[in-house]
Parts: sequence; C-alpha cells; structure tokens
Amino acid sequence: MKPINSKERKIAFIKFTGLFTVVVALVVIAVFCNFSIPSEEIKVLRNMNQRLTSQVALQEEIMRLSDSTQAEFVRIDQPDQLFKIVEGKISDNINGLQKFANDSSLQGKIVKNMHTTYIGWLKDKKALQENSDMPKELQKVKEELKETKEALRDCKNDAKD
Repeated sequence: MKPINSKERKIAFIKFTGLFTVVVALVVIAVFCNFSIPSEEIKVLRNMNQRLTSQVALQEEIMRLSDSTQAEFVRIDQPDQLFKIVEGKISDNINGLQKFANDSSLQGKIVKNMHTTYIGWLKDKKALQENSDMPKELQKVKEELKETKEALRDCKNDAKD
C-alpha cells in the first residue's frame, strides 16, 4: 500500500532536508568564524608575548649589570692594588650598560641615567682614591710648619741677642 500523500511527504522531506542543511551550514560557519578570528588574536598575543619576554630578558641583564656594579662600588674602597681591578670591572659593567642606553624608550632613558650616575660615581671614587693620601700629606705639612715656626723663633731669639 502506497500512502495517498506521498507527493506531499516528499516535498515536506525535501523542504526539511534543505532547511536542515541551511541551519547546519549556518552553525558550521558560526563555529568556523568563532575559531578563525581567535587564531589571529593568538598570533598577535604570541608576538606580544615574545616582545615582552625579550624585554624581561633585557631588564634581567640590566639588573645583573647594575647589581654587579653596585657590589663593585662597595669593594672599591680596598687598598690600591685592588682599586685598579675593581675599577676595571666597574668600567666593563658601565660599558655593558652603554649598549642599553642608546634605546629611545623609557627603559633606555632609565639606563642612560644609571650609566651617567655610575660614571659620576666612578670619577668621584677615583678622586677620593687619589686624595686618600691627603691626611698623611697634611700631617707632614703640619710638622714642617711646626719645624719652621721653631726655626723662626730661634732666629728671632738669635737676632735679639
């Protein structure tokens, strides 16, 4: 037995299949768009992550140089023979910072200020090291002055007699 409304059923089935295909296609397109757009965002985020990772690496290197330089400044007050060695290490660290100071970003400006400060500190420490014999020289001058005063006093006493 053949159903009486088989034509209508076929048409309804074709309409249903067509509508079902359209709806499934819309869902697939929506899912595809949802996943394809974030892939672009993921690329952007990966680039940002790489850039930030490289900045962190640079900042760690800057901090290592800065910490090393500050530690050497503490050691620089040692006797003369060590002064030249420590001064060389400080100069190497300052030169290492110089390559970061050429950047025009905020980080570059900060490193440039650190570089300038360290150079000033090194010059001041050199001047202090060069003038470290001043108390000894001052004592010698005081002794010479005392001897000269005594000699002058003796001369005055001889002139009176």
